[in-house]
Amino acid sequence: MEEISLDSAIPIIRNYIDISEVRLPFFVAFSSRMDIVQLRNRLSSCAVLRLSDFCSTTHSLPDEDRFVESIQYKTNKAIILLGVGEYAALTGNDSLIDRLFEVLPDRAKVIVPLWNGYEKLEAICGSDPRIVNRRCVAISRQNKHWTVKVFKCGLLDTVDANGFKALLHRLEDGYDGTLSAMTAVRLNQKWCRNIDSAYDIYKQKHIESTVPPNFFREDQWKSFYDEQRERDKRIESADRCLEILEGPANGGYLQQVISRTERFADWKRNLLLTLLHISVGDNAFREMYTERKNLIVGFDEDSIAEYVAETRRFTDPSVQICYLTTSTTFEIAEIFLALGKCDDTPKNLSWIYPELWDYLKTFNFAGAGFADVLTRYFADYKRQKVKNQIEPVFNGVVKELADTRPQFSLPSRESVLEKLGGADSCLCWVDALGCEWLGFIQSVSERNGMKLKVTATRAMLPTLTSVNRGFYDGWVGPKLPKVELLDKIKHGDFDNGGINCRAVPLHLSEELKVVKGVLSDIKRWLQNHHGSKVILTSDHGATRLAVISDSFSVWEMSEKGKHGGRCCKASEFDGDMPSCSTKSEDGEWYVLAGHDRFRGGRIGDVEVHGGATLEEMVVPVIEFELMDSSVHVELTESKYKVTYRDAEIVLKLFCAAKLSNPTLVFGGIRYGVNTSSEGIGHYTVRIPKLSAGDYSAEVYDGDTKIASLNFSVISGGASVNKDFF
Repeated sequence: MEEISLDSAIPIIRNYIDISEVRLPFFVAFSSRMDIVQLRNRLSSCAVLRLSDFCSTTHSLPDEDRFVESIQYKTNKAIILLGVGEYAALTGNDSLIDRLFEVLPDRAKVIVPLWNGYEKLEAICGSDPRIVNRRCVAISRQNKHWTVKVFKCGLLDTVDANGFKALLHRLEDGYDGTLSAMTAVRLNQKWCRNIDSAYDIYKQKHIESTVPPNFFREDQWKSFYDEQRERDKRIESADRCLEILEGPANGGYLQQVISRTERFADWKRNLLLTLLHISVGDNAFREMYTERKNLIVGFDEDSIAEYVAETRRFTDPSVQICYLTTSTTFEIAEIFLALGKCDDTPKNLSWIYPELWDYLKTFNFAGAGFADVLTRYFADYKRQKVKNQIEPVFNGVVKELADTRPQFSLPSRESVLEKLGGADSCLCWVDALGCEWLGFIQSVSERNGMKLKVTATRAMLPTLTSVNRGFYDGWVGPKLPKVELLDKIKHGDFDNGGINCRAVPLHLSEELKVVKGVLSDIKRWLQNHHGSKVILTSDHGATRLAVISDSFSVWEMSEKGKHGGRCCKASEFDGDMPSCSTKSEDGEWYVLAGHDRFRGGRIGDVEVHGGATLEEMVVPVIEFELMDSSVHVELTESKYKVTYRDAEIVLKLFCAAKLSNPTLVFGGIRYGVNTSSEGIGHYTVRIPKLSAGDYSAEVYDGDTKIASLNFSVISGGASVNKDFF
């Protein structure tokens, strides 16, 4: 049928009201809110009857019978029926419109606006052409219409219309746009979209989301669209998980986690365990290892304990440690347990626990004879401390040293310090710092741009602070505050997380932090006092092996619980001094030189001191200075030819800066560096003949590494191209 303007329709409607006596309603098809508003304004003399008023409850449909009955009694005035068309659109049922043809009383005038009722009018006119423009009109369509989002009860706190009655009432007043409603009534999907879950609400705002509805629980989906709620930023939270799933491309590890996660309930566990399904040999393993390490910072202890237990699926301990980090106490303890099962130190430890790798680095003591003994001894001691085991062969070494006592040939700490005092030298005392720390100190100092010179000295017996503090009290020159924390850790004063420190050398992780911090303090002091030195030394060292040996001497102390049984007053004995011990300089103490202890001494769980083992008695005096960045050493030849007649190879070096005490370390052996006849800055090093291959060596000035060099050895029949720098 023809569509006309509202202005053209009004005279036709008035003609129906004022003149017509036909017992039929007058239908008006419209689509715009403004049409119904203006229609009511221009027909203001008409009474209004709302269909919504016949809904008996908030969520019920209108009572059609009661509505029709009410119309039958309206005989004196024209009526506009509101809601009939909207009701038909909402329910998809237009039977009420058909009933209106049959129920009108005599002289009744009823105008029925039908929202979007164009098709219905076409059907009415098709069955009775006489009523066109006599009993119905179609106002021109404006392509404006309403839609309704129908939410399941309880999904939203507030909506535009709560219940079918309120929804119909809003539409009766005219509405363009989208309404939100909550009702249990299932409405016509043509105009209404039923939203039955929190996921549907989320999906409306995030149309391109690919997260499946079953990934999160209903209450989690609901929380996502709560604008007032504070978001949980923890990686294991649902908020952060959704952010990651919907965010830009993630790192390799997160991508692996996402691919393995079908529901949020598995998210946290997969964050923890996905690494276990990636081979150490994978090219991206280390990158994903680091990504995971950063992601799970702050996870609770129970989760970490679960993960640690899962790493034990790898029966090869050198593989297991690749799945552990240094972020938590549990993991560090497990690293130590795994290292205790390894025959050799795994090379992967260098990136898993670089500080521990540096600690285990062999420090080559300068000199010959006893220097070689010290080098081997402390390398072996550190390995056993880390593995928490005493090797039978080492017991023999300790026994021999307890008998021969070569450490007494070392200069005393005081005699060395007397030559170093002065206004430009600052003393730093770290309580209980033994020579075991020299490899670590050397590595960290190299990275920190400091050069060092180490002198091995002996402490006074017994190795107690009360006997060995005179060097600090009598120092002439600046002094840094005494560092006591290392000694406190060795006495068990640290948070061990409830782990048995007799079974695991967990304290070493805390010691590493302390020594590293001391070296940072030393560098800052040097930077603030240009041209000066810092002298680092200690009152004594300490021994871990005496704690785990559980070995007692036959002699028992009368004073119980003193110094872990490592020493006792000479007056406690009436007989001869035990062969396993030595006497202090003042003759007042018996001091054990092995890893046993006097009976009655209360052994600690961490470390003890007071005895005369090398780790207790030999203390370093280390001179620190800022490194000259201009020092640069290179090989003048990178390839060396050898024949069957050769007994050695002569490496040729050049350094423009002056070197005070250069040496070259190759294969764990320190070789002397000699000046060359080729001129100033040229040096030579003689090393034993090598088979053809590629090699590397390190150049030291004093105890400071100043260069790493690579060279090749080729057989006599091959050609050599000299590569000059």
